[in-house]
Amino acid sequence: MKIEVRYSWRYKWGGRTAVSRVKMTEEQARRENPEAVRLDGTREEVTVMDQPCEIDQANLNLMARSLASNPVRLSRLHRPKTLPQEADFVPLPLAAVLYHVSAQGEVWTVTSTASSPHRVVYQGRGPVSVEPAP
Repeated sequence: MKIEVRYSWRYKWGGRTAVSRVKMTEEQARRENPEAVRLDGTREEVTVMDQPCEIDQANLNLMARSLASNPVRLSRLHRPKTLPQEADFVPLPLAAVLYHVSAQGEVWTVTSTASSPHRVVYQGRGPVSVEPAP
């Protein structure tokens, strides 16, 4: 997970001054209009899931809520927390033997070997481990 800081922006459009309806990061706003002016009173911090395993987990939780059932979790991924509100682990749907953990320098990668081509589940800080769910 990461935290994105978003603002509303004032910009010129068609000879008139307009305010963005959607809050954007500075990078997004500069890409759309280099002369945009940030409105500091509209600051908003948003937690964004950036790892595939976190996005998968959120999608499964959403689907489980609509079906009123709990999805089966056969293993879990332990990784360093980037935010205090993160859980200690991310539940994974496959058995632990179907995940491969590798490290190149400081970048750790977990791939699912259950599909071809192998799917990246996590890539980031380490150390990480995948273990069977209790």
